[in-house]
Amino acid sequence: MVHNIKHLPEGLLEIGFILTDEEKNKFEALALKELAKQKNFPGFRPGHAPIDKVRASFGEQAITEEILLQAARELYPNLVREQKLQVIGRPKVDLKNNNPFTFLTTVAKLPEVVLGDFKSIKIKREVVTVATEQIDNLITEVLASRAKEELVERSAQMDDLVEIDFEVLVDSVVIEGGSEKNYPLILGKKQMVPGFEEAIVGLQAGAEKEFQITFPENYKIGLAGRTATVKLKLSKVFARILPELNDEFVKSLGRFESVQDFKDQIKNNLQTEAEFKADNKVEREMLEEIFKVSEVTEVPEILRTSETRKMIAELKTPLSEKGIVWEDYLRSIKKSESDLQTDLKPQAEKRVKLALLIQKIAGENNLEANEEQVEEEIIHTLEHHVNDERMVAQLQSDDYKFYVREILTNRNVIKWLKVRLVE
Repeated sequence: MVHNIKHLPEGLLEIGFILTDEEKNKFEALALKELAKQKNFPGFRPGHAPIDKVRASFGEQAITEEILLQAARELYPNLVREQKLQVIGRPKVDLKNNNPFTFLTTVAKLPEVVLGDFKSIKIKREVVTVATEQIDNLITEVLASRAKEELVERSAQMDDLVEIDFEVLVDSVVIEGGSEKNYPLILGKKQMVPGFEEAIVGLQAGAEKEFQITFPENYKIGLAGRTATVKLKLSKVFARILPELNDEFVKSLGRFESVQDFKDQIKNNLQTEAEFKADNKVEREMLEEIFKVSEVTEVPEILRTSETRKMIAELKTPLSEKGIVWEDYLRSIKKSESDLQTDLKPQAEKRVKLALLIQKIAGENNLEANEEQVEEEIIHTLEHHVNDERMVAQLQSDDYKFYVREILTNRNVIKWLKVRLVE
């Protein structure tokens, strides 16, 4: 057998195979044996029909296709192992000639990664502190969530809850989602377009008002920057009475002993959140700097497509949790899923390259997660799903083990980099 390897554009590898007559005869025998199993020949056990009957039944084209399949199935993986080729996905197989028997396999190759001098990079980590104002604001939010509402006969004020009927019109046509009845709105929460809530202040129940608003420049396509007319009727005004901040109130929340304990835990939570954000920022900056000084060759389409699909799935999950139908979201941004995939491809390519950089660092510095780490993580996760047979089976699958190994390896690399690059 003769083979040749050719590097193609777009991260593809073409491997050509030319068989000797002896090799072709070998794979033809295997092909005829396989085809004999696929059809029932009266008077013969499955797979034991005479060769001439198999040939006559299937025809030369089907036999040639099976020879190609048998040859590619054996020769391609053997050559990949021998040559230590870094390829991904299944190859595309094409017959080029029947005499000599010649075929091509085309497959995506893993990009080559050349790490730059990243060890000289230095990243400064932000020192985070929690301001008293942050604590006070969060306490106000907690109190507001427990506010009592009392119907009042006075003009609406900021922080009141109002019920309104309204229509929002552009060019005298009500916009999509721009008409509501008995709509509850807390004034000052900035839930609406700027100017909308302010226009209600000073109105009393039963009052009607028509006014103009202008949609922000970053609003959804078709309305950004445009002026609309609002026709509004105020039905009810409720004063919102906040509870008093005392020991009795914080104990009613179920987790606190006193007002001071409440404030201390809020501060701790805010500090933890701030530390988490600071760590994420450092990690992003660290990887970005490594990306700048390193090189990754062309990313094949199969990897870009796979990462794009992953990003689409990541986008769908939070939308679904909020009760937003995916098709409705696509309509709101005036794109098809195919359009969105095209838009995400540059970002997906960068994510692939960053993942490959992390893998390269892990390989060169012995940071890959070992079997013991993987099993320990899976056992820990299984403890939370012991009564869910479907989930238990999923968590014990090879795919999930691969996913866990990848996550743990990433953690090892990030931890290793922080020790060396972060000041």
